[in-house]
Amino acid sequence: MAMKVPIIFPEVGGQRFDCQQCGRCCRELVIYITEGDRKKIDKQDWQDKLDGPPYIRFGRSYVLNHRSSGDCIFLTDNHMCRIHAAFGATDKPLSCQLFPFSLEPEADGFRVSVRFDCPSVARSVGNPLAKHRPDVARLASALKAANLVELAPSMAPVEWTTGRAMTDDELNRLVERVDCWMRDDGRPIMQRLAGFDNLIGTLGAARLDAIRGEAFGELVEMLVDDLPNVADSFDPQAIERPTPRQLKLFRHTVFAYCENIRLEDACAGLFGRLSKRRDQFKRARRLASGKGAIPRLVQGLVGGTFDQLEQIRPDPELPADESAMLLTRYLRARITGRTAFGHGYYGWPVLGGLQSLLLAVAVASWLARYVALCDDRTTYSFEDMVQAIGIVDRNATRSPELGTRFAKMRLRYLTAGQGLLRLLCAYPIPQG
Repeated sequence: MAMKVPIIFPEVGGQRFDCQQCGRCCRELVIYITEGDRKKIDKQDWQDKLDGPPYIRFGRSYVLNHRSSGDCIFLTDNHMCRIHAAFGATDKPLSCQLFPFSLEPEADGFRVSVRFDCPSVARSVGNPLAKHRPDVARLASALKAANLVELAPSMAPVEWTTGRAMTDDELNRLVERVDCWMRDDGRPIMQRLAGFDNLIGTLGAARLDAIRGEAFGELVEMLVDDLPNVADSFDPQAIERPTPRQLKLFRHTVFAYCENIRLEDACAGLFGRLSKRRDQFKRARRLASGKGAIPRLVQGLVGGTFDQLEQIRPDPELPADESAMLLTRYLRARITGRTAFGHGYYGWPVLGGLQSLLLAVAVASWLARYVALCDDRTTYSFEDMVQAIGIVDRNATRSPELGTRFAKMRLRYLTAGQGLLRLLCAYPIPQG
C-alpha cells in the first residue's frame, strides 16, 4: 500500500462536482499513463476488443491511444469508459481517476486544484468538493509512489517579480487577501475585477525590494482595504477603448488559448506537422488582422465576422449572478490553487501570473461571444460562458506558447496604459 501523502485541498465556496459522463475529457485530453497503469491494462487483455492498441509511445512516455475521430480508444458511443464498465473505476489509469483534479507538487506533498475544462466543474454540478478528498488523497499517494518526474517538487522559489523571491508568509497573505476580495459577491463582478487590476497595478509599480515580510503583508492589507473606494469610483464608460495595437495583441492571446494540439496532430509525421504549422500561421494572421471572417479557432466551431462578434450581447434572460459566480469560482480556484503563477504557471513571477489571469478573463468573455456567433445567435448564454471558460482553462497551464518570452512581452504591452481594464470593459462580464 502506498504511503499517505499530505495534500492541500481546494476550498472554493459554492464549488461542486460529480462526473456527469459527458465524455469530453475522453475526447479532448491526452492521458499520460504510469508503468503501473500499463501493467493493469495489459492484464485486462484488450487484444482484439479495441480498434487499435490501448496505449502508444509518446516521446519518453506512454499515453492512451485515440481513434481518428479524437475519441479515447476506450470511450463507448454512450460516453462510457470500457475499463470502468468492465473492471470498475479504480482500475482506470490514475490520471483518469484524478480528473478534474490536478496536483501541484509541494515540499512534502501536493496542492490540489480543480479544472474548469470539465463542464460539471464549470456548472458546479454534484456534491461539494470535500466529498472527493479521500479519493484524491489516495490517488496522490499512488502518483507519488509512481515517482513521476513531472510531479517532483521544484526547488525554485516563487518570485514576485524576476529576482524578488517571496517568502511563504508573503505569498499566503497576498493570496488570502486577493481571494477575500474576489469572493465578495455583494459587489458587482466588474467592480471586483477593476479592484483586482488596481491592486496588482499598484503593487507592480511599487519598489518592493526593501519591503519584506511583515511590511509586505501590511502593505497588501492596506491596499486591499482601500479597494472598496477604488471599486465605488469605477466607471466602465470612462475607460477608453483598447487601441488597435492592443486589440491585435489580444487576438494573438485568444489564438494561443484556443490552439489545442490533439494527439493525432502530435503523432503526425514531419509532413503532417509542417502542414499543421502552416495552417496555424495562416489562421493566426487572419485572427490578428481583425478583419473579415473569423478563422476557425475551436474544433467543430465555425464563426461569422469580427464585426458581427462585436455586436454580440448577453442574453437578456441570462442571470447575471450565474456568470459572476462562474467567473468568481474560476478565479478563486486558480489563485488559491496556485496555478496562476510560480510552479503552476510556467514558473512565472506572481505579478505577471496574476496579470495573465486577468487577461484570461477577457479572453473567456470574447470566446463566449464567439461560441454564440458560431451557433448563429446574437446573444450569448451561461452555457456559452461555460464552454468559453473550459477552452481557456484547458490550455491555461498546458500550452507551451503561453509561457514563452513572446507571451511575456505581449502581456507587458497589454498591461500598459490600463490595457487590461480596457479589454475587460470592451468585453464585459454581465454584472452580478
